[in-house]
Parts: sequence; structure tokens; C-alpha cells
Amino acid sequence: MDGITDTLGMSSIDNPANLPSDNSENQPASTPANSTPAQSRKDVLRPDSPCAGYCSTSHGDEICKGCGRTFDEVINWIIYDDAEKDAIWARLEAAGLVKR
Repeated sequence: MDGITDTLGMSSIDNPANLPSDNSENQPASTPANSTPAQSRKDVLRPDSPCAGYCSTSHGDEICKGCGRTFDEVINWIIYDDAEKDAIWARLEAAGLVKR
């Protein structure tokens, strides 16, 4: 054996017996100095996408009736960085368009 896998062929990543006993690695990072605890909780609880599951942009609407994003925002969502996504989330939340 090469030291990476055990006798069952499981890597140390796949084998729960080799995981650290404390959960310190799984704990969220401390709240940044410029944000409040409420902001960090909101970020943790926010879904990855504002999609509400009934997209009207696929039927030709420029603004989705399900989530309020523009057609371009819907199709480019996966390539946006966190700052771009946060700006869109903020706009949708301010307008009361978040349905999830």
C-alpha cells in the first residue's frame, strides 16, 4: 500500500475514521471586522441562487417573474463572482423580489 489508501481501498478523505475528532476545521470563520453577526448569518442562510423554480426568461421575458433577475443575470449567474452576486441579491431584496 502507498499510505494514501487503507486496506479497504478508502482514502483518508473517504474514511471517516481518519477525520479530525474536533470540528474546528468545519467551524465558520470569525465574523469580519466590517460586518455584523446578522450579515454573516444572512450570508450563510442565503441560497446559492435566487431562482424560485419558475423561470419566465425561458419564455422570452427580459425580467424573470420568478426571481426578478434579468435574462443576462440568469444566464451568467454561475460565472459571477461573489461581489456581483451580492449586488444582485441586494437589489432583489430591496425590491422585495426574493421568494426563497
